[in-house]
Amino acid sequence: MLAKIKSMPKPLAGYVFSRNQQMIVQATQFFEFLKGIAHFSMQGDKVHLPPVLFQPMAADDAASAVGKIALSAPVNGTVEIAGPQLFRLDELVRRRLGQLNDPREVITDPRARYAVRCSVSEH
Repeated sequence: MLAKIKSMPKPLAGYVFSRNQQMIVQATQFFEFLKGIAHFSMQGDKVHLPPVLFQPMAADDAASAVGKIALSAPVNGTVEIAGPQLFRLDELVRRRLGQLNDPREVITDPRARYAVRCSVSEH
């Protein structure tokens, strides 16, 4: 099995190959990336994020889902996974920074771009 993570802003994509069949697993953003999203969304000394809806999930949950999908019957296509709850990106990052006592202000900016780079090896 081979898993490969692509760059953002597309959903995370893992490729699962099994003999002659393949599946592409696309995952939403991970909760663990929220601080990184804030970092890459800085404009001056403030975090600018659009009020877009997304369904983040924990990295452990994504890994578990990919494992289950890899062991299931191949679909020879794409499988999408996401968390069960919708959040607004700006609000969730604001909440997370508050939990971390991070003083950066999050500005709701409908014109802000949402582009994130991430590394799966960051903990």
